Amino acid sequence: MTEETLAHSARTLLRTARSATLATLDKTGGPFASFVTLANDFDGSPVLLLSDLAIHTQNLKSDRRASLMISDGAGRTPLEGARITLVGDLEITQNQVHRDRFLARHRDAASYATFQDFNFYRFAVRGLHLVAGFGKITQFEPGEILTDCSKASEVTGAGSSIADHINTDHPDFSSLIAESLMGEAPGKWRAEGCDPDGIDFRNGGQTIRYWFSQPVQTLLDVRKVMKNLAETARNPSGKRA
Repeated sequence: MTEETLAHSARTLLRTARSATLATLDKTGGPFASFVTLANDFDGSPVLLLSDLAIHTQNLKSDRRASLMISDGAGRTPLEGARITLVGDLEITQNQVHRDRFLARHRDAASYATFQDFNFYRFAVRGLHLVAGFGKITQFEPGEILTDCSKASEVTGAGSSIADHINTDHPDFSSLIAESLMGEAPGKWRAEGCDPDGIDFRNGGQTIRYWFSQPVQTLLDVRKVMKNLAETARNPSGKRA
């Protein structure tokens, strides 16, 4: 696999992950691993919803350093699947965008996200280690994996409205792209979120991602890409967006 292919694998795994193993440092300085659910900021940085009562959250109050391990679970044996380990820091966020993007991926969390002992956290990535199978191991800097959103303020500023617009005004779009362009099985596909690099779609507990061939910077760019995708899905000889 080329470095570009490995990087794409890491980005896709990060973007479509719904859960991960979180490692924090306990009061003795030792590692403590726990299971968490996650979503992503527009640039791909993980966003978590944690309870103050959890041991991992108590650990974070003393030391914000943490690690996340994400696995795709694919392969005939566990070690054949791809997995990434992120190192960085977890900080509480009050950003409404982080809340919206997390709840778009984990709708059931809305029932407890307002509890006083729950807070959203953003994972500031300092490094990433990818194992894409036997012998396919490499390290990445954050800038090699995360999306540069500096020129896409229209897209990031739209928050969840792009996905909401797709689901409300173009209800067949998600299934068209997921099934016709991406080869997924028929299902109740919905747009989960849009960022400068692509669109995430959800069907039940499964999240998939369609990567744009070129980053979008404006809402007009998004509309053009959506139109092109729909035309391509209906006409296999069309060009990929």
